[in-house]
Amino acid sequence: MDSWLIWNLTGGANGGVHVTDVTNAGRTLLMNLHTLDWDEELLALLDIPRAMLPAIAASSHPTRYGNTSADGP
Repeated sequence: MDSWLIWNLTGGANGGVHVTDVTNAGRTLLMNLHTLDWDEELLALLDIPRAMLPAIAASSHPTRYGNTSADGP
């Protein structure tokens, strides 16, 4: 849900940012806790294309989450 909101608030199909934070990625059980990235073995086992998943970034990352304005994306 968080990645959908961020994507829409930052422009959606017109260049929106597809990203999630470490906490939400970890809840999927598809994130490798050592690398803090999607686990390639699990993705392959479950046949989940990596391209379908958002990038994982710390919620405090200064630029990774894009920008919004009062008027919208």
